Amino acid sequence: AGAGNHAGAGTGHDSGGRLRVAKCDVGDARGMRSTMRCLDAGGCLPVGGVLHCAGMLRDMAVDRMLAEDVAAVCEPKISGSWQVHYHTLGRAEAKVVLYSSVTALLGNMGQANYAYGNAWMDGLSGLRQACGLWCSSVQWGPWSDVGMAAGGDVALGVAGISNATGMSALGFAMEEQPCTVGVCRIDASAAPLLGGSSS
Repeated sequence: AGAGNHAGAGTGHDSGGRLRVAKCDVGDARGMRSTMRCLDAGGCLPVGGVLHCAGMLRDMAVDRMLAEDVAAVCEPKISGSWQVHYHTLGRAEAKVVLYSSVTALLGNMGQANYAYGNAWMDGLSGLRQACGLWCSSVQWGPWSDVGMAAGGDVALGVAGISNATGMSALGFAMEEQPCTVGVCRIDASAAPLLGGSSS
């Protein structure tokens, strides 16, 4: 689910399967409700899983950060993940994977708002599991080729992960359902405080 108002749904067919695509603002309760109803009414199989991947950045020093800077970054994370949680209640088959960030684990300069929003999602994963609901929050490090950090500067000591490594980690989360798991490539040679060599 991504940003933008609800704009209906479309379908696609493959050999033996059916794909239905719906667009909505994941943080908008009315849009999410309408989208879920649209999926339910479309003759689809029950929603088997949700990957919450929404996010945005507004990096700056914390002493310059205003309330709107925190809200803009946290809304896709906090409101979005809560709407996913709420609208999958009563759907025992729905596996929810929250795309968190390693900034919630390690921090990153200028990203206090982003770290807060992602840490909140990590907590939501714990709440869902405590309620017997399927959930896993993956604290992603930067990916080398895709994502918000692709091709850009990354934190000192953190290197990009490959698509293959990322997909393998996602498979682990889907299979093992850890409440929270951090996935990043630490380049210790570039971070003197960590010492040692890259791993």
